[in-house]
Amino acid sequence: MKNLILAAFLIIGSSSFAQMSASDVQMAMGSIANDGIQKIYLNNKRKYSNGASKAIPQDKNTFFRTTFTYSESSLTLNYYNSDSKLNQATTVVIPFASMERFEVSKTSISIAQTDSFNYDIPNQLDELEAKSLWATEYYAHVTSSEGSIPYLSEFDDTLGYFSDTCDFCTSCLEGTVFIESEIQDRVVLNYASRANTALINCQECEKFKNSTLNVESWGSVRWKVSSGFGEGVKGFKLIPYRTIAVDKNHTAYGSVVFIPDAVGTEVLNKDGTIFLHDGYFFAGDTGGAIKTNHIDVFTGIDDSHPFSFVKSTPKQKFKAYIVTDAVIIKELSEAHQK
Repeated sequence: MKNLILAAFLIIGSSSFAQMSASDVQMAMGSIANDGIQKIYLNNKRKYSNGASKAIPQDKNTFFRTTFTYSESSLTLNYYNSDSKLNQATTVVIPFASMERFEVSKTSISIAQTDSFNYDIPNQLDELEAKSLWATEYYAHVTSSEGSIPYLSEFDDTLGYFSDTCDFCTSCLEGTVFIESEIQDRVVLNYASRANTALINCQECEKFKNSTLNVESWGSVRWKVSSGFGEGVKGFKLIPYRTIAVDKNHTAYGSVVFIPDAVGTEVLNKDGTIFLHDGYFFAGDTGGAIKTNHIDVFTGIDDSHPFSFVKSTPKQKFKAYIVTDAVIIKELSEAHQK
């Protein structure tokens, strides 16, 4: 039986300095190795460019899928983001003198459950039910418990965690939030329900100010403590790169969907190596904006947009098929059980 890859997000260390040095970086890194799946957060005082390549914007302070080395005076990053493919890293050298803040976060993947993503392409695709879909992506938002807006339970009790406006609203958009803390283990909060009272208007957040989504209602979201990557519908747990959110009137919950355009997509494994996706997804979640032929692909904490078929517009559709293989349906269904 196949089980699926799970990822865990861990803040390894953070420090704030008026001027960074190599020893400061080493302290913040702790015992972390200089490779693997990592995020690096920086506060930079100025822009940096990589030779003839485009300048890194001044507000660009998060580097995904990063490997790095450092000398006595600078940090060298080799990073991947939404503008670069997995095998095309961007390199930038940043002097410590320009850095005010440095954090390293590492994604580790549990070896208790693994999935080789190697199901074979279905035989006789033309005999399967075909659907024309369009897709967006969603992920678990990662933040710390800072701010004045409380995460409330379904009974309007405080869960003891707080956020600022934009972090809270991003949590509502994604449906799952990881609360990181230096004094306790990561806490996973999951969407539970909506209340009659909204705590905030998410249009107050600059990035949602002009959103066409129903952002005014997001402040009414209530939460529950969860585990793993949170949960979807019917008690299904969310699994990165496998779970999709669907409209049950268009695609039934528990369905397995095969997307040919996903086959061969490069996704990072637990040790930083690349594996190729087999194109199979499990309909285990839904969302208020998921209507008819719109699906939402769950990517864990990976917000680098790995799937090329995800265009985030109904004008760009792709073909998908409803899988009938009983073995694959059973295995993916069992993998999504809590």
